[in-house]
Amino acid sequence: MKTRTQLDQHAHAVRADGSSYEIATWVNHTNLHAWMEQLYRKKGGEGEFLRDYANKVSVEITEEDLDELDVLVESSQLPQSDMILEPWGGKGIEYRTTQADRYYYGRDRDFVHGAKHNNLYLNEGMTIIYTCYFVEHPIYD
Repeated sequence: MKTRTQLDQHAHAVRADGSSYEIATWVNHTNLHAWMEQLYRKKGGEGEFLRDYANKVSVEITEEDLDELDVLVESSQLPQSDMILEPWGGKGIEYRTTQADRYYYGRDRDFVHGAKHNNLYLNEGMTIIYTCYFVEHPIYD
């Protein structure tokens, strides 16, 4: 059976008691992923950043990180990923281009504003966590 690889990306707000809920999701937003990997390395992360679901790697996103992400999203300056993910059926956006940044612009802005500007999470003492993993989906002809 043929399969297609998809990059699933999630941001969660985590309370002090460990409970959490999802605040944003993306699929195949490889430029955002490239920035998150840079953030992971800047914070001392070592080893492979992207793994399978059972071995997810996460990075905490602070208010300062959100400020940086806000500027990058607004100026279409997210780092260009070298990750290649084939669009569904060979059609659709090329995920590693600025076209993808425009496609995800609204979702990226909603995430930054929801987490920071609207003070929905950080001012309530929650931690913002980004995590991602590959998922294999069957392709039905």
